[in-house]
Amino acid sequence: MLSGWHFITPPMFTFLYSCWESVHRTLVLSIMLTVYTWASGLYAAIFPDYHTCVDTLLALWTMLHMFVALSYVAVSDAFYKKQLLQAHYQLIQPIHDAPLLLPILNTALASFVAHLVYSAFGSQKHGDNHDDKATLRAIVALYSWACSIFLQKMSKALVKLGVDYAMKVEKDMEQHDIETWTIPPKWTANLCWPQNLILRPEIYNGAKKTAASSSTADDETESSSSSCPGLYVMNHALYGVEMAPFVATMFQTKNVFLRGLSDHFHFGQLHGEILRYFGAVDGTRDNVDCLMNAKQNVLVYPGGAHEIMKATDIPNYTLMWKDRLGFARMAIKHGYPVIPCCSVGTEDMLTRSFDVHLGCIRKGLKIPVLGPVLPHHLQKVYFWVGEPIPTAQYKGEYRNDAFAKQVRDQTKAAIEAGIREMQEKQATDPNRYLLHHIGNAAKDMLASLWSSNQTKVDIPLEEQVPASKKSD
Repeated sequence: MLSGWHFITPPMFTFLYSCWESVHRTLVLSIMLTVYTWASGLYAAIFPDYHTCVDTLLALWTMLHMFVALSYVAVSDAFYKKQLLQAHYQLIQPIHDAPLLLPILNTALASFVAHLVYSAFGSQKHGDNHDDKATLRAIVALYSWACSIFLQKMSKALVKLGVDYAMKVEKDMEQHDIETWTIPPKWTANLCWPQNLILRPEIYNGAKKTAASSSTADDETESSSSSCPGLYVMNHALYGVEMAPFVATMFQTKNVFLRGLSDHFHFGQLHGEILRYFGAVDGTRDNVDCLMNAKQNVLVYPGGAHEIMKATDIPNYTLMWKDRLGFARMAIKHGYPVIPCCSVGTEDMLTRSFDVHLGCIRKGLKIPVLGPVLPHHLQKVYFWVGEPIPTAQYKGEYRNDAFAKQVRDQTKAAIEAGIREMQEKQATDPNRYLLHHIGNAAKDMLASLWSSNQTKVDIPLEEQVPASKKSD
């Protein structure tokens, strides 16, 4: 391995460095030097371990393909998408602009692949010993050569169209997906069943519990949501544990599907497609415009990542909105009523031990490290949905700071009042904790069994007389 990495130092390091800096002349010279030294057999003469050199070349070739493919595969709303495309553009543009450089590279790569294939299969005809590693190298080389044909085509399109145009095309595709998105089947709400079995979420409307199971209430909610969608604004609990149960419970009991706004970070990860399937979108203003133009119910958490990652010195259920007015401006712009919501319960069962500072990723960001969740801490989650706050009276003047601050302050005050109301409900609920709920359910079941065994049925006197005496 040391000889393989040592091989990278003279020509290949220059090649990679020149690609990174996009220096045209150095790039061309380093590529020509690399191709010449390989074609003339100098690698085999200078470095005794020739196969290590070949393996290193294949590894670098594969890494280049992975980088190029990642710049296309990454979703448009990933925070690193544009940087990847720009690096890809700067890497490929000198190669495409240099005269005859691309045909020379393709010829060299084809010769390299042919050499490996002959070494693996052609040598058998001359009675040489078969090498399994040589066969693997040939297969990898053939696969990489096939990939390079497609990736070169895509890279050529990027060089001709530019980074901005490629980003615009992907943004248009993303908004088309938002507009044509359909609500998933209702059975998908049951995916939260294991979590709901522990959290037992309940939705309350103000001080009164809503009849979630009532078909009349469902019909009224469905009709109101279809005719007048709303912007649901909610507090974020630690690690966002409450989001999935809230969306699933609203969908299952109220027939209202909320399309959540998520952080850019999520859509650059593997779970981004899962979030997108369940209606989540990247929380940009363009995407919110698209949602509201399509009359969708939108769920937003103004606290964002800082509210999810509350530090240990911040009390539970504290709203960390700073001076953000984005959700208020969007509601005013589209005349959407703001529906304040809150959740209480999850932060009481999660214990924050200490904080890990991550200011290098996002300014002021801390991640609290949670202690183990003990069984006697598991408890119910209480959701509260307040009265809608209208915004139509502002006549779409979303740039007016006074209007936006008024909507934000009203929403914040309503959510804080809802949190206090749910905490009062929580304090008097005998079934708050899961263990208490199981114990009370067991007591009720035993009491019902005991009462059924003690019940006696009175039989009329005439029915108690034997039939033989009745005949007498």
